[in-house]
Amino acid sequence: MSAAEEKKDTPWPQETLPSNVRPIHYFLSYTNIDLEKDFTFDGKVAIDLDVKEDNVGQIVINSDEITYSSITVIQNDVSSDVAVTAIAVDKVKQQVTIPLATALKTGSAKLEIAFRGQLNDNLKGFYRSKYKASDGSDAFCGCTQFEACDARLAFPCWDEPAAKATFTLQMEYPKNLICLSNMPSVEETETDKCKVVKFDKTPKMSTYLLAWVIGEFEYIEDKTQRGVVMRIYTSVGNKSKATYALKVAVKCLDFYEKYFSIEYPLPKCDMIALADFAAGAMENWGLITYREVRLICDEKTAALAHKRDIARVICHELAHQWFGNYTTMQWWDNLWLNEGFASFMQYLSGDTVEPELNLWSMFMTREYANAFKLDGMASSHPIEVPVPTAKGADEVFDVISYCKGCCVIVMLQSFLGDEAFAKGLSAYLTRFAYANTVTTDLWQYLSQSSGKDVGKIMQCWTRAQGFPVIQAQIVSKEKGILRLRQSRYLSSGKPSKSEDETVWNVPIVMKVNGELVRILLDEKEKDFSISQLKNAQYVHLNADSKGFYCTQYDDNMLASLLPNLSTLTDLDRMSLIRDSLYLSKAGYTALATQQFLNLLQASKNETSQIVWDELLSAAGDIHHLLDNDEATQKRFNAIMCSLLTPVYEALNRWGDDDDEKQKADQTRNDVFRPLILGAMARYGYRPVIDEILKRFDQVIVKKDAQVVIPDALRSVIYSNAMRYGDEARYNALKAHFMTTTDNMDKRTALSCLGRINNADLVLQTLRWIKDSEDVRKQDKIFGLGACSRSKFGRDVTWTFLQESLEEWKTMFGGGGFLLNAIVKLPSHFVDDAKADEVEKFYAGVKGYESCQKSIKQCVENIRLNAKWSKNETENIKKWVESNDTQK
Repeated sequence: MSAAEEKKDTPWPQETLPSNVRPIHYFLSYTNIDLEKDFTFDGKVAIDLDVKEDNVGQIVINSDEITYSSITVIQNDVSSDVAVTAIAVDKVKQQVTIPLATALKTGSAKLEIAFRGQLNDNLKGFYRSKYKASDGSDAFCGCTQFEACDARLAFPCWDEPAAKATFTLQMEYPKNLICLSNMPSVEETETDKCKVVKFDKTPKMSTYLLAWVIGEFEYIEDKTQRGVVMRIYTSVGNKSKATYALKVAVKCLDFYEKYFSIEYPLPKCDMIALADFAAGAMENWGLITYREVRLICDEKTAALAHKRDIARVICHELAHQWFGNYTTMQWWDNLWLNEGFASFMQYLSGDTVEPELNLWSMFMTREYANAFKLDGMASSHPIEVPVPTAKGADEVFDVISYCKGCCVIVMLQSFLGDEAFAKGLSAYLTRFAYANTVTTDLWQYLSQSSGKDVGKIMQCWTRAQGFPVIQAQIVSKEKGILRLRQSRYLSSGKPSKSEDETVWNVPIVMKVNGELVRILLDEKEKDFSISQLKNAQYVHLNADSKGFYCTQYDDNMLASLLPNLSTLTDLDRMSLIRDSLYLSKAGYTALATQQFLNLLQASKNETSQIVWDELLSAAGDIHHLLDNDEATQKRFNAIMCSLLTPVYEALNRWGDDDDEKQKADQTRNDVFRPLILGAMARYGYRPVIDEILKRFDQVIVKKDAQVVIPDALRSVIYSNAMRYGDEARYNALKAHFMTTTDNMDKRTALSCLGRINNADLVLQTLRWIKDSEDVRKQDKIFGLGACSRSKFGRDVTWTFLQESLEEWKTMFGGGGFLLNAIVKLPSHFVDDAKADEVEKFYAGVKGYESCQKSIKQCVENIRLNAKWSKNETENIKKWVESNDTQK
């Protein structure tokens, strides 16, 4: 029996439905689906029940925003109607209690309910999405998004991940449209106006994985090596732009079947691009839903970054077909078993099916960086975190579940080795097929496959908040003795004794003169005898940056490491920069920020894109601290332009003089060059700015059809045309947003409008984003985020947010990750007075219980910025003074 089955592994209370009655099978049918005017639907559900005990006098189910027409309970061929007026509705818990005139006995029973619901426009439940029909007119499709707990908006159910059942769906809908669901159709009939389709019974699964879509779509199709049919559906006219996504998907499904040694259990796997979709994608079993930009691209012209995002998201959602769908977490406190693993597998599989994308570099700059930033904060939380209510699950769809979860898995895989790791995963999935698990179930099977006590090693990584900083010292080179000491890393500074009680079991894979050495740091301080140290030129404590910890070398180790930077991999050099920055921000060492700036200057001849990505991210943070000191910022900008000039020249500036080999290098052209051009523009390098404005005016202002802005350069050109442009250019970009039919281009334009260097235009942008139907709900946060990050827009956005917060809450249905992103908009302030102001405002608003973690993180981020600024601004000024060659 698993820990999940025993339910012994959860040390905190959960608000779950009574376990005395459980669903076995749902027969769900829908009629009168109105996609044109009133946006309502009628439904009926017949639920086969397993009654676990005698004398059950009531049935409690989940339901929200549904009106009941009739209720019938059947047991032993005896039918009993329940008056709709007799039910008790708890709107807070989203539960309905159905009283029974005759108590149920142990055994089988059936619950039948007729109901009516609303096709809402909140991007959850059974909702409506506006799109272009084949005749060019505006139309609505009906689609679903049930995770975490919004199936209850579409039908009465046991809306909890452990309440697995099978489902049969029947839909009546306009005959000119198509309807898709998790399984293939098995019966179809037609009337004058409608088609009725019955879909095959699903495997046993959680309610949040049920899905359907009704609308006008077209598709392309392929098959896996084993013959699984894979289709991608798009709006009419766009299917040719799904060929790249389909190619990736087919190869990825084949990869997972081999890696897990488990066949994909459904006969088909559909994927569909939707115009309105809150998340990037959703892993519904057999019918995966996506935002259009995550499936659709022109393979010949799409930038490498766009292809990477498409491949990454597809590989993530297909990983869920095993991690999440086939084997599901018991409750939302173990969400990371779904999301952490899918986030890890997206890189493992993507690197195999599309190696030219180099997705592992994205792992370091995306997952690792995001996890490091949040988990160093006091307002972070453990991977396994209490989720008392289902609605509270919204808060844990965050950086910790996805990014930190992914990072600790990468660390564990690196320590165990891929063979033992993959063997353990396969055994775990096989044992818990169509069942539910908790984290300790996974550790059990990885322990068996590796021969290591994985539960002991990993317990603190999932149940304790934060991560360690490892202080390293070679105490005797002659004897090969390495001393390591661990303490909790905190962005606010060295922890107090009460904050530093966790002792992590840290699996360390180090490089000694390039040779890999594996050790386990399982004490606060420990000496290791390592023979390779005796003749070592250098030691790097985090090989390929796969360990989720910060390293602080003593002066001697750092002095021996720096001259050998050229022998390290790009990832190793990047991790050194990242650790240096984080030690600087937290003030772990004296003059740490100046040491980092010296490292930045020493990297003038660096040629690696991912290293420059890390360097420029850190430099951007320092630039941000100087927003209120224009004179120092201007001098810092000049130093940065000087540092960037060699790599700018090495990339042949805009690439006009590239040879054929260089032109074929997608990383160089689509990632590296935009990164450097964007930085040169940010730091005020006039030749780059002038070229940006010239190209923007040709394409966006004058509409010169002979000139094209490549996909990879759009963000650089649009954003800096706003940063250095005027109202005319702002209006031109806004007009371009309204007319372009390329969804990725539209999103890029929206994300750049807020960069405009005029507070009045920022406010105009904010109001337009909120009120305009031309900006889809799912995309509004991209425009808002740009406004909040600019020094011209920071205060304007904060004032606007205070005035409009209630409207945003209503728009996003009172919760969800989009509302959580909204409340974090003030995070970019850099002074304690603003932190106090933001904290006071949020303390006075009601109804934001699902946003409390985000609010705390927002306030803490402001205080950390303020502390870093207070502690280091003078040191930065001194460094600028001594390194400004133009003074």
